[in-house]
Amino acid sequence: MKPLVAYARALAALRVAIGAALCAAPGIASPWTGEGAGSRGVRMLTRSLGARDAALGIGVLASRDGALRQWLVLSSVCDLADFAATFAGTRSRVRPLVLASSAGAAATGLAAAVAAG
Repeated sequence: MKPLVAYARALAALRVAIGAALCAAPGIASPWTGEGAGSRGVRMLTRSLGARDAALGIGVLASRDGALRQWLVLSSVCDLADFAATFAGTRSRVRPLVLASSAGAAATGLAAAVAAG
């Protein structure tokens, strides 16, 4: 397995763990979601985001060959959407971390998709 693809799979495992954590305890995202983090609506959306991330991670981990490339691209598109939403959202103390991690994950996923062929 190519090193970049192996790294992307490790990130996918982390994505599953983060997604599961967001589903189980949506309040952990409160530094990112800001005011209203405890509301039912924000908790619902945080759980939905967690489920999306877990599903994307599982897709990357379970796929091979051409399907792997598609899952990596889909994951990167979602990471770019997270970046855009965070950039357009309210400023918070974790905003720089979320922007850096979503941009890094998107770049890694796209590079791994190219490496996967």
